[in-house]
Amino acid sequence: MNKMIITVFNTEEKAFEGLTAFKTLHKNGDISVYATAVINKNEAGEVEIKQVSDNGPIGTAVGMFSGALIGLIAGPAGMAVGAMTGMYGGMFYDLDNADVDSTFLNEVAKALEEGKTAVVADVDEAWTAPVDNKMDALEAVVYRRSKSKIAEDQLNNELNAINAEIEELEDDLKDANDEMKASIQKQIDKSKAKSLVIKKTVDEKMSDLKAYSAAKTEKLNNQINEAQVKRKIKLERRKEKLNKNYEATKESLEATSIYASKYIS
Repeated sequence: MNKMIITVFNTEEKAFEGLTAFKTLHKNGDISVYATAVINKNEAGEVEIKQVSDNGPIGTAVGMFSGALIGLIAGPAGMAVGAMTGMYGGMFYDLDNADVDSTFLNEVAKALEEGKTAVVADVDEAWTAPVDNKMDALEAVVYRRSKSKIAEDQLNNELNAINAEIEELEDDLKDANDEMKASIQKQIDKSKAKSLVIKKTVDEKMSDLKAYSAAKTEKLNNQINEAQVKRKIKLERRKEKLNKNYEATKESLEATSIYASKYIS
């Protein structure tokens, strides 16, 4: 299952040991690590991204999540000089792109105290024991959250409200006098503009999804090629599940895009 895993360590040195442990688990085929980032909060309370493993679509998503975490913890005043946060949207990052809810982000932010370092990882894991065992040995605390479809649900809920509003306004328009028609039409146009914004957002998400899934597939293919024979079957199943999830999400987003076009003229 695809998850965002954040592991909080007592020291920066331990965090990089943890990062090595993630790489070892990936090499062994126990998990698939798509991208990682290291975030440090120093004794002065300054927070910065120390490292991002991948500059492609997956690394960007992890980096933006890290930027959101930094913004929540420190705000602009607490960002260390030279922090890479700006590359990834910083504290104004929209969490929808990471498919992780703000409650999870707040939970991790509270745990990242002065002097501590966190490793953020976009991971596929079938069970939690491999990661938990490695991190327990390093006295780290592990937080994990499955990647969700919260953003898609929110967009559809917004569209339901907008389209219901348009239908009601168009009914009102039929019975309105000339003086009221102009006002009602203006409200209809505003609602249609909202639908257009949502459609553009969904279309961008579809484009991002394609790049994101292609990058993950490439990572998995490399992992499969380097894996021992007994691990290859498990990794092939993981790849198959990744492709199925991609097709299901793509279909869902396409349906939302069509729905958003319903009243756009």
